Amino acid sequence: MVGVPVVAIDSKLARANFPESHDFYEVDTIIRQGKNGFIGESVADMRKYIEILLKDFGLAKQISDNARQTAINIFGKDLMYKKWQEFLAKSKKE
Repeated sequence: MVGVPVVAIDSKLARANFPESHDFYEVDTIIRQGKNGFIGESVADMRKYIEILLKDFGLAKQISDNARQTAINIFGKDLMYKKWQEFLAKSKKE
């Protein structure tokens, strides 16, 4: 099974097209260029990355697998459960 690899718009491009946009996301700290997704700085970049993924199923699958593992590592239920338990334990003490 293959997920959908991420091709994200860079914040500089977003600000150019949407003046009210701000750097409020962490995409560039999560996505490793060409490893678990792509970040484009222009529409041309994004088009190029999408074309690469559409032409190379093996690469798309590899990036998809890496992206899934990244998501599990950052947002996985076991980690979230642990963080909630720590938060609740700390809240009880206060």
